[in-house]
Amino acid sequence: MSFNNIFTGTLLAAGISNGAVHGSSITMDRPATSMHLSFDQSTARNAARVNVMNSGCALDTTTRAYLDFSTLRELQFNATNSLDISPNFLKNREEKELSIKYLQKNQLIDVFSMDQNEILACLPPKAGTTNWQRYFAGLLDDEREPEDFDVPEVFGTLPRVLKSTKSETVSELVEEYQQFTKMVNTRHPFARLVSAWRQKFSKDFWNDKKFLKKFGRKIAQFDDETVPDTHHFSFMQFVQYVANDSMDNYDYHWQSIAYQCLPCRVKYDVIVHQETSASDAEFFTEYKELNGTTHLPGQYVDSPLLSSSLVDHFQGMPRSLIEKLYQIYYDDFLLFNYSIDEFIEVADHTM
Repeated sequence: MSFNNIFTGTLLAAGISNGAVHGSSITMDRPATSMHLSFDQSTARNAARVNVMNSGCALDTTTRAYLDFSTLRELQFNATNSLDISPNFLKNREEKELSIKYLQKNQLIDVFSMDQNEILACLPPKAGTTNWQRYFAGLLDDEREPEDFDVPEVFGTLPRVLKSTKSETVSELVEEYQQFTKMVNTRHPFARLVSAWRQKFSKDFWNDKKFLKKFGRKIAQFDDETVPDTHHFSFMQFVQYVANDSMDNYDYHWQSIAYQCLPCRVKYDVIVHQETSASDAEFFTEYKELNGTTHLPGQYVDSPLLSSSLVDHFQGMPRSLIEKLYQIYYDDFLLFNYSIDEFIEVADHTM
């Protein structure tokens, strides 16, 4: 079975046909860095994304640690393309009720509520999230532009739902905000890993001592003689640590989006990708009739092609390690339609 066309259904549903599809890459017929979609095309693309999320939510991913790579990959392919899936891999009973009081530390912590516009947004870190927070901050304060909100001010501007809700369970929370448009911001899991390593373990990072104190010993146990001068550890050391620890123990910046935003419980209406921020922001603004009230700051252009620099970080990495990372972040790959193909292609298949 070929898995290279995993994104074909999503693109066709969105009415995008001016290019060949390969994995999560789109090879355009002309040099381009931005996809210009009509509102109808963006609406169809979002509907396809939500459909993929809902299809993935029907799978029982709690067993993924016991499934081999080929099985996981095939399940993602089938769920994405609405193909038959064995009942053995489907959820066969309702999930237990999840108490808000006993959520893991970072679950739903970055869910924000813009009540006057009836928007509920989950904005996890390392996904272009700061600018989305500026987008919503500009919406809340019509006397300031989104660019006026600096870091760290913007991080404390948006109202966090968990600080105000009277709901005791996640189901009650969803019911409380049932009339709201629920939006989640996503990014390729491996891009988030690279971004987290690049910032948090840089020797120039202002708060590097905090991360060294908490994670330094765990990461240093993995040897690598190619540590760049700019960083305390190499990216290889970092991902080896990730592969040998658990999601609950990770820092917030590299926990999965599925872990933090609970998409199969919240059931988001709008899914935006960091890779398509420009057209997603245009779509969301028009969808919520916010034209003239705010905008996504920065010089974003849509670039659905995985950058060569991202894939290069995984060049020559043991295939077994890449497969392990895929298993760990499987829910993000599955629910948000991200591809592992390019990374497998550059892996060392002897290891």
